[in-house]
Amino acid sequence: MKQTLRRLPHFASQPMIGFSVIVIALSWAAASIKTETDIAARRQEAIVEVRGYAGLLEQDVIRAVEEVDRTLKYVRRSYERSGYKVDWAQLLNEDFTVNARTVQMAAIDASGNMISSTAQLYPQKPIDLSDREHFKYHVGEKPDRLFISLPVIGRASGKSSVQFTRRLANSDGSFDGVIVASIAPDAMVAAFAKINDLAKGGVAVIGDDGFVRAAAGIGAELQGKPYRSGKHVAVLTTRSDGSQVTEVDIDSQRRFMTTKSLHPFPLRVVTSMAADNSRGPLNGLSYYIVAALFSASTIIIGYGAYRRQKQHVHQIAALAHTDVLTGLHNRLQLQIELDHAANEVPSGLIIHLIDLDHFKDVNDTYGHPIGDKLLKAAAERIRSSVRDADLIFRLGGDEFAVMQFGVESRDAAAIVANRLCSNLCKPYQLDSYHIISGASVGSALWGDTDQDRISILKCADAALYKSKALGRGTFEIYGVEMDDAIASRRRMEIELRSALDNQELELYYQPKYSLALEPTLLGFEALVRWKHPQRGMIPPLEFIGIAEETGLIVPIGAWVLERACRDVQNLTDNLTVAVNVSAVQFSGAGVVDAVLAALSASGLEPHRLEIEITETMLIRQNDRVALQLEDLRKRGIRVALDDFGTGYSSLGYLHSYPVDTLKIDRSFVSRIGAEKNSGKDSGPIIRAIVAMATELGLTTVAEGVETAEQLRALTDFQCTCVQGYYFSPPQPAAVAFSKANLGGRAREAA
Repeated sequence: MKQTLRRLPHFASQPMIGFSVIVIALSWAAASIKTETDIAARRQEAIVEVRGYAGLLEQDVIRAVEEVDRTLKYVRRSYERSGYKVDWAQLLNEDFTVNARTVQMAAIDASGNMISSTAQLYPQKPIDLSDREHFKYHVGEKPDRLFISLPVIGRASGKSSVQFTRRLANSDGSFDGVIVASIAPDAMVAAFAKINDLAKGGVAVIGDDGFVRAAAGIGAELQGKPYRSGKHVAVLTTRSDGSQVTEVDIDSQRRFMTTKSLHPFPLRVVTSMAADNSRGPLNGLSYYIVAALFSASTIIIGYGAYRRQKQHVHQIAALAHTDVLTGLHNRLQLQIELDHAANEVPSGLIIHLIDLDHFKDVNDTYGHPIGDKLLKAAAERIRSSVRDADLIFRLGGDEFAVMQFGVESRDAAAIVANRLCSNLCKPYQLDSYHIISGASVGSALWGDTDQDRISILKCADAALYKSKALGRGTFEIYGVEMDDAIASRRRMEIELRSALDNQELELYYQPKYSLALEPTLLGFEALVRWKHPQRGMIPPLEFIGIAEETGLIVPIGAWVLERACRDVQNLTDNLTVAVNVSAVQFSGAGVVDAVLAALSASGLEPHRLEIEITETMLIRQNDRVALQLEDLRKRGIRVALDDFGTGYSSLGYLHSYPVDTLKIDRSFVSRIGAEKNSGKDSGPIIRAIVAMATELGLTTVAEGVETAEQLRALTDFQCTCVQGYYFSPPQPAAVAFSKANLGGRAREAA
């Protein structure tokens, strides 16, 4: 033993042995540090994950509660507008009162008896709800607050639901009952079930009284009972919005829990996940033995892994808040900025939401690489349209947003919005393509909203919706009147969906005359009209745009084609019919299939049908449209270019695309004979269009002929055909075709 001890100094003095000892010691230290780092990283990942789930659930619950409360307020406002006397069954039967989350809606009178509900519009027997907490809460002179009950079994619906209620008051403020929206508890937490393993996590929506309104996953049994949060261990993070992530002990199980109050509603959301405190398979004795045996490799690999991990974390953090394609901030960063602004009570904050027009057409026609270049180019134009201090975001797809401070008035906001529209509506030159896109902008001022993130975004979105409804390429500033306009437009969309099935659509026909020798009836243009059962005849300008946005134009267009072919098929003299076709109908091979189906069903000869398209359609969807038009022409169907001269007229399009006829827009015809020296006379323009069409072998049709002077001038210009009120306005088939049977002379038709 003594001899061994005497050898130790010499043994330790050997360089390799000493280096090995040092390396082994460092390996042990590195292994220990790596173990603790992994544990901390896993804990941090769990914290980030539970906080992310909480954020998503918070947004979903707030959206659900706001949607329900907005419906309650709308129903109450309808009751007040009716003079406090409303047909509750009719009101509650409207489509928007019930959605996927809502079990039912009901109205309760001042005595506690249910007047009507979506489950029982006309109750067969009295249903007394005066003992319900959601009724008793509002009795008397109480403040106007949203009440959210514990889950109860509905006496009308027979289903478990949480009752959301608002007080009804007479004109003098006295209590007149309660309006109720019943929401299934599962619907309030459905989003969590979709994104999380319920065996490892749990969520609870809790009222200010501490009782659980809805729950899923671990702790679901607490629904309707007081919430049990467990033993507090530590506060891990606290954020500026008041939310906390804590570590708690529930039944000897460590869990990470985040709590967030849903201001201004009397609710809070608690989300929890199992805390992972394991040390992994290579920790402990075996890990340290491996570290000692491969000390040098462990140091190099460990350090390299640490560097890569650190770099990866930084990259993920950057990507989480940045749009990769454009380099702009993303939607998550916009939410963060708006939440921060709400805490700071900003001065002059405005949000501009931007939607590129016809972006899908560009992607479908030219491919995604060109679509990506368009998005990048649009991002640069937005940057050049605002100040350096303004924040720009890409929200996804073709949606952008701009966040500005110091914009105090609607006029100042309109200047910025108009500049954005003007710059984004200019043509793009991308590679060898000339792209026409444009943009619609919706803006909202902070002071005109409820002054929180969700409210200002919804208001800006409402303004964007209106700008697109007005024809795109323009902007709108949010005003409270937009809420009613959007509701009206939504109602029209619902009614339009049933108009075709209810046979409310009709075709009117306007005759076209050839000017070869004397005006002779050539055929008709078919024009769709909507005869609404309550509102009467609705002009096409009010519903065609909605039909195109919703895709309803496809079945409507197919019906128009088949009906027009059937109506004209039995007319004499080979009279033709022209049908307008929307750009939406050209998706896939839709137009070709619809035209062939209409011809087959009616028996009309192909040469008697003419399809009318617009110049803008050729420009935006040129290749796809051209292929389908060429297919139709090969089958004998004629193609007319409508409203020629009002868009981006190009000789190249006329030479390259399958067009038979140019329709001269009525705006030119109406100015025939205007002051010769004023520059307003359109005669030279029409003469040039006719000469060009003749040279290209195309026929011409002048629209909007209303006077004999215009007819004489067009005859002198050698225009091929004419149509307009001088001969006949658009009329129902029976009236229009009765004149066709008189021989077809212009004066007889007039």
